[in-house]
Amino acid sequence: MLQGKLAKYEEPILITSDIKKKIDTLARVADPILKKPMPKPVPKADPAPAAAPAAEPGAEEGPTPMEADAVASSEPVEMEQ
Repeated sequence: MLQGKLAKYEEPILITSDIKKKIDTLARVADPILKKPMPKPVPKADPAPAAAPAAEPGAEEGPTPMEADAVASSEPVEMEQ
């Protein structure tokens, strides 16, 4: 509250013309940036599905997520106090 501490006859610290100058400067700098069109996204190249070896739909390697949770929860966990 610097403005409130001044006497009524002293010049103000902040005047509206200063604010308007800063707004105009900001608008001149930011408007061209904001109005520039966004670049088009680059399409990602998908790996060829033929390169992967064919696997049977029912044969998965390793435990399923539910089996992994059951194995992890059956082991005791030590907690620090």
